[in-house]
Amino acid sequence: MTAHLSLKTALTASLLAFATLALPSQATTVYKSIGNYGEVKYSQTPPPVGTKYEVIEIRSNGGGTVDRGV
Repeated sequence: MTAHLSLKTALTASLLAFATLALPSQATTVYKSIGNYGEVKYSQTPPPVGTKYEVIEIRSNGGGTVDRGV
C-alpha cells in the first residue's frame, strides 16, 4: 500500500506541476473527483453530470484556491 500511495502522491504532484507550468501567466482550473472504485481523479474538464467534485484553481505564483461542495 505504501508504493500505491507514493505513486498517487507522485502523480498528483506531477499533475499540479504540469497545470502550473501550462499557463504561466494565468490561473489553471483542475477538477478533482472520486471514481466508481474510490480512485481520485484529476482533470482539466468537469466530470460527468451528477458527480461530486472539487474545483482547484492553481495560479502561476504558486497560490491556489479550492472550491469544495460542488
